[in-house]
Amino acid sequence: MVFGCSFSIIVRQTESSVQKILGHLRHWMPLLAWLCVTLCAWDVSAATPEGVDTTETPPTLQPSSITVNIAARRLYLYDERTALVKTYPVAVGSPRYRTPIRAQALRTIVWNAWWMPPPSPWAQHDKPTPPGPHNPLGNIKMHLGDSLMIHGTNKPQTIGTEASHGCIRLLTPDAWELARWLQSHSTAPHTEAVFKQYATHRQRSFPVHLEHTIPVDLVYTYVEVIADQLHVHHDIYARIGNKFARIMQTLAEHGHTADGIDQAALRTRLTHAQFRDVVIALADIRRPPPFQQPLASPSIDRSISRGL
Repeated sequence: MVFGCSFSIIVRQTESSVQKILGHLRHWMPLLAWLCVTLCAWDVSAATPEGVDTTETPPTLQPSSITVNIAARRLYLYDERTALVKTYPVAVGSPRYRTPIRAQALRTIVWNAWWMPPPSPWAQHDKPTPPGPHNPLGNIKMHLGDSLMIHGTNKPQTIGTEASHGCIRLLTPDAWELARWLQSHSTAPHTEAVFKQYATHRQRSFPVHLEHTIPVDLVYTYVEVIADQLHVHHDIYARIGNKFARIMQTLAEHGHTADGIDQAALRTRLTHAQFRDVVIALADIRRPPPFQQPLASPSIDRSISRGL
């Protein structure tokens, strides 16, 4: 009996203590509730679901690249995203000294380059030439391997023709612009002061080694379809047998079937151009769709049936 009374007294004292504590905390309840909600929200946002990778994958970039279409005598520069940056007219090897059709690699740029005659019969009487107006390289060269180069020229009248001994010539300002772009997109020094130094010290050569190799693809594409136009180039190395068949094949590869082409009009244009360097709008050689007789209206049908 005494134990039961003591237990009741303890319970009443405990309840009284709890009520006092709750009374003290009553004023702090809103703040405590806000704090709990904030901590829970932070915990949920910070948690990463298992197996989910939230790191962003950087886009895969290819090195800058160059394509030279020997038949078109054009050089195409592409950036790291394979977007066309610029097109340059070039001179390529003559039929006697042909530019090779193969994949090459560009690793070195030489600013204010000397011209060193290669060990070839056509250069056996030539001597090394320092940078200057008589330098066949236009004072800049980009090695492609062996004695093959992309370089400037002191014969600008040859650009757009097949006139070199195998190298790819550019107008000298174009060669400097191309080299500057390539160097500016590498880890090699490419501040404005560096390029000014190249231009100021014309008698001093500055070899620059690029960190990334620039792929150079030397191709021979005789006919192209570009922007709804047919481009037919001069077959300078006489590599194409049936030229008309090759043109029709290229058109078919671009969705222009033989039935949709006015072949007589196409042959006329090609004959006038002697199958050399001609650009033809596809709209000029498309065959019009066959004429279809319009269907008779119901009223006309009824009139005919009545003998009117």
